[in-house]
Amino acid sequence: MEHLVSGADEDRLRFAFQLYDVDEAGTINNHTLDRLIEASMVENDLVFSQEQVSHLVKALLREADTDKNGSFAFEEFKQLIEVHPD
Repeated sequence: MEHLVSGADEDRLRFAFQLYDVDEAGTINNHTLDRLIEASMVENDLVFSQEQVSHLVKALLREADTDKNGSFAFEEFKQLIEVHPD
């Protein structure tokens, strides 16, 4: 927990990535993104069609998956956060 409070930016990013890497595969793929977006929608009382969620997942992967292997690893996540810190 101390890493979250006083840790380096990279430690905080790694922690955030691990939260999203729910299957602990070391990557985040379209299935994981789909589940995360749907959970976020429920938490925030948002309603999107499955088609809208699919478009969002594809857009996120298009930007984050720089090596075009169908998922993104920590380094790709880090680059995405550096470009879009908010």
